[in-house]
Amino acid sequence: MAFGAHAGLLQQSELDALVAELVPLVEQTSGRQFDRIPEVVPATSDDLAEVLYAEQVHVLSHIDHLSGNDVERLARKAAGTASIMGVGKYGFLDKKLYVVGDAMHAALSDLGVLPDQRRGVLRVVVAHELAHALQDQHADLASMVSDRASGDSVIAVTCTIEGHAVWVHEQVGAALQDQEAVDLVAGILGYDPDRPAISTNPGQYDNSYFYGQGRNFVAHHTDVGGADHMWSIMRQPPRTSRMIVDPRSYDPNAEPPWKRRVIRRTGRARDALAEPTWAQVDRPLGDFFLRKQLFEAGGDEWLAARALGAWSSRALGDEDHGVEVRRVLFDTPDGAEEYIHTMARHAEAQLQALRGSPFASGTMATIPMRDGGGVRLDLSLDLPQAQKEVTSVWAMRGNTVVEILTVNAPPVEARLRRALEIGLR
Repeated sequence: MAFGAHAGLLQQSELDALVAELVPLVEQTSGRQFDRIPEVVPATSDDLAEVLYAEQVHVLSHIDHLSGNDVERLARKAAGTASIMGVGKYGFLDKKLYVVGDAMHAALSDLGVLPDQRRGVLRVVVAHELAHALQDQHADLASMVSDRASGDSVIAVTCTIEGHAVWVHEQVGAALQDQEAVDLVAGILGYDPDRPAISTNPGQYDNSYFYGQGRNFVAHHTDVGGADHMWSIMRQPPRTSRMIVDPRSYDPNAEPPWKRRVIRRTGRARDALAEPTWAQVDRPLGDFFLRKQLFEAGGDEWLAARALGAWSSRALGDEDHGVEVRRVLFDTPDGAEEYIHTMARHAEAQLQALRGSPFASGTMATIPMRDGGGVRLDLSLDLPQAQKEVTSVWAMRGNTVVEILTVNAPPVEARLRRALEIGLR
């Protein structure tokens, strides 16, 4: 009888046998042994969503710029994605390994997995989740994520954790001589196991970064120093997403690219445009965010790799009124100049798309600047649900770009000039 074929259910005895088969392979591959085998629990998709929600609350509540409402909203949104393919989930808060039982066949069928491929895919997924359990026992997953106060740092930890689990499940799949299952899981997760690149497809970007680039990071350091070296990194994961895409730059003690003077000037530029009573939010922006923004604007890998980091200072009156100033650092002025050109092309494309619309209009202009230049885009959206006036400005000097975004807060020209000069100093 096929695995779980009767009535479409996974029985406890079947789950226990599957884990017993996989535990020695996960231990051999990862170079560590379990202190205890996690309890395996047949679950529903709703169970997985609640486990993920609790974990997201734990992670997001430690990010210093998120309010309680933000944490709740983002945690619920993440819980809607359930987990790795909606089939399995290791809960690092309650230390249990959940495997979807009665919905497993439907979940895998929806993902294009044929009936005779399901056992192999399930074995790879459970190996992935067992790797998370092993990480928890040797590196304490809850502490790893709660030690991070910025979104970019949390992304770096997530890439390390997920990348390691992907690397482990790939090795387990190879040991089981089931490359087909590994390839199916990779395709569902959105990365190429032969050459995991970052996808420019908006729907696959996040997963290709977390799973594909995380896997590359782990493969690099395992090749360089073996399992012991990789486990030392698990206990001191990278603090920026930049280190994930450039594994050779990993340094747990590295100073961030944004200096205190950059933080102060970015905040002062914001204050030149925002209302004094608006709530202020300051945070670093790393490779993950900058690369995503560039890809959405039609930028390429060459340019993304040259963006060293950025700092964002925001002021929010409410969800419909706000100002954000970003200062982006490139390795050379050529990178900054190409970034401006990319954003200008994207702005022009936005205007082209709006032409003829009864609900939107816009203008675009160049901005002459001392020792540099820039571009400005003004959009007016008159939608049935809301009316918005949006201004976007990009200006450069040397290898620095300052971006300004205002929503329903039209900038006075003199104040806009002042904000740009402050940000570009």
